[in-house]
Amino acid sequence: MIDALPSAGEAAALIATVVVTGVVRGFTGGIGSNAVMAPALALLVGPQRAVPMMLMINVVTSMQLIPEAARRSHWPEVLPMGFAGIAMAPLGIYLLYVLDESVMRRAVAVAAMTLTVILIVGWRYTGPRSLPLATGVGSLAGLLNGAVGVGGPPVIFYLMSGPHDAAVVRASFTIFISMVQTFSLIVFLFSGAFPPDQLVRCAIMVPPFALGIWAGTHLFRRSSEALFRRVALGLMLAVSVAALVA
Repeated sequence: MIDALPSAGEAAALIATVVVTGVVRGFTGGIGSNAVMAPALALLVGPQRAVPMMLMINVVTSMQLIPEAARRSHWPEVLPMGFAGIAMAPLGIYLLYVLDESVMRRAVAVAAMTLTVILIVGWRYTGPRSLPLATGVGSLAGLLNGAVGVGGPPVIFYLMSGPHDAAVVRASFTIFISMVQTFSLIVFLFSGAFPPDQLVRCAIMVPPFALGIWAGTHLFRRSSEALFRRVALGLMLAVSVAALVA
């Protein structure tokens, strides 16, 4: 028997959340999408259930974005970041269950807000883009992804400060986050984080999330690079402020 099935109101809230988040993910390649989804899901189902649910629906629907992202991604940076993120993800998952979630959420909000303000005022990292730096960025992102489901800010800052255009940044972030989320999902699955009622909620959310991704992808193809950067940075700043004061 499946216990604690979602009510009609909860199901509607879950669907609304993932439609909006799906559009964001399709438009930005994932930049800012989990930062939008995490607070909403945490309010609906609690943080320890929200993180694995986000991973499940992101991984299941990532097939829509990976083929094009694989062609455009800057692999020399993405691979070391991705493997470093995978190595640190289990520690982040451990922290999710032993540290106070509100403290972690606010720490991530402050970090994301700081990085966003730096990008808005125009400061860009111009130093060497070395292997140790890429692995350090990936490690921090993997830790944060496992702990609070929002590991994007360090990678977003690193990629958007680089020389590549919006399409390459979007593709590189898509590949990185898909690598780390897939591994983290496997860890959650083996840890028993998906009782039947969790799987029902994920099944409810996947179709509208996929529809939102499709819509966001088509919006991106019709937008300018300047609009891409404004949307990505605006979302990061708005959600960081919301998470900080929640």
